[in-house]
Amino acid sequence: MSRRRMSPAVVPPAAVSPVTGEIPQITGRHQRRHMALVTGATSGIGLAVARDLARDHDLILLARSVNDLEELALALEEESQTAVL
Repeated sequence: MSRRRMSPAVVPPAAVSPVTGEIPQITGRHQRRHMALVTGATSGIGLAVARDLARDHDLILLARSVNDLEELALALEEESQTAVL
């Protein structure tokens, strides 16, 4: 199976709003930062990966414990000045 590279001008269908049909515009510091999805982010390898990626990525974190996840999100936002969803 070959991997196909997308040119920057191509917008994947998931990036188009199903409601308005518009392409969301990214502004400010988020234009130059990558986004990373980390599962199991509140412990073990997931926590280590989240802390490492927070230095130069905005993060989407997933975990079973909502309380631990909220605490981690606040800590990473303060430590790394990163956006956490």
